[in-house]
Amino acid sequence: MEIMIYKNESLYGVKIFDGIDKETGKPYCQPADADSKKIYETGGIVNYYDGKIEICRKGFHFSMSIGEAYDHKSIISLQSSRNVIIINPVFEVFTTGKVISETYNRYGGFSQKFVTDCLYLGRQFSNNEILTYLVTNHLCHIKTFTDISVSTSST
Repeated sequence: MEIMIYKNESLYGVKIFDGIDKETGKPYCQPADADSKKIYETGGIVNYYDGKIEICRKGFHFSMSIGEAYDHKSIISLQSSRNVIIINPVFEVFTTGKVISETYNRYGGFSQKFVTDCLYLGRQFSNNEILTYLVTNHLCHIKTFTDISVSTSST
């Protein structure tokens, strides 16, 4: 379903990235079917997608909450050999462009996922905010984080 965003309005959400690029210091996504990563602009610079947008295929994808974003992309991974948890970067985002949404079943209720052709990145959530959200919403257990280091992903 297409969502109409009127002039001087925007739609806010959340996006999980695969990491922070070491050269540029900017967040990136590494699509499974792409040879290279997509580095996103920050600091109020708009990211444009040139082409037709499609849910789960083409465009800039985002969700309304960290929990809904977590349905589609992992936030944390455990590197047991190093005793480290890697937290993927999570940003507030907003769009003023074309938006398509799709409804899906989530824990007996309904949620939506979104794709747009125009995405701005806001602030990055802190590791503490992400961990607090995950534990508070029962998406992981506090014992997961006992006696291990927490790191933000970068490549």
